[in-house]
Amino acid sequence: MPILASRGCPYQCTFCSSPLMWTTAWKSRDPKDVLDEMEGYISRYQVTNFDFYDLTAIVKKEWIVEFTKMLIERKLNVTWQLPSGTRSEAIDDEVAPLLYESGCRNLSYAPESGSPAVLKMIKKKVDLGRMLESMKCCSTNKMSVKVNLICGFPKERIQHLLQTLPFICKLAWVGCDDMSINQFSPYPGSELFDDLTKADLVTLDEDYFQALSFYSSMTNARSYSEKLTSKQIIAFKFVGTTLFYSLNFLFHPSKMFRTMINVRNKTDTTRLEKTLISYLGRGKVALD
Repeated sequence: MPILASRGCPYQCTFCSSPLMWTTAWKSRDPKDVLDEMEGYISRYQVTNFDFYDLTAIVKKEWIVEFTKMLIERKLNVTWQLPSGTRSEAIDDEVAPLLYESGCRNLSYAPESGSPAVLKMIKKKVDLGRMLESMKCCSTNKMSVKVNLICGFPKERIQHLLQTLPFICKLAWVGCDDMSINQFSPYPGSELFDDLTKADLVTLDEDYFQALSFYSSMTNARSYSEKLTSKQIIAFKFVGTTLFYSLNFLFHPSKMFRTMINVRNKTDTTRLEKTLISYLGRGKVALD
């Protein structure tokens, strides 16, 4: 069951349309109201899992601590996830165990890039070191951690992509389970979309809308950077993804065996497992 505990985001990332939609106001609901809504869905629809699709769900430590403690006290016996990406400032050694005990099983982080220069360009105010610590806390407390990266920002160069590779190695080291590298897409309402439109680099035509579907593709890309070609973007996505999963299995062998078992049983818990199950399924259909 999808649910919201807050609205808006206090940050101003240039690739995001949230500042235009909601300004930079972040407003959270009372934890009791959220829990009452969850309890209503459980009673009416026998819901067993909730996906929180907040833009920035965890901002204030006090809020998430109160929410998780109340959820534990109510004994609702449900799981919940944060699939749409979250900040890391409020998740530490105190918060992570509460997240797991209250039923949280999956979190997605969105550092976007491992290059400080790119983070400054896109106004992404994040401490990468602090985020890695937060990811490690969640992984240590048995939660599945996914990381979202973006490449191909306007003005991004090949050296910025190379700076992200060591960060990808650290993601594998701290125990993250999944990582996706998506290509930059200029969304209407975002600062970068306006900049590219003014420079006559974006036209709302069929090619533009088709390019939006390339964001996760390993074979197609459209570059909006003067310094990066589409082939370089595809190559980086392939190299970065291969590097992450290779090191992930090397540093954490148990994850490799879990992946093999889940793929055999067709029970996906990670993006990689889902991809492998789908790929093997298509292969079987082709052979039949």
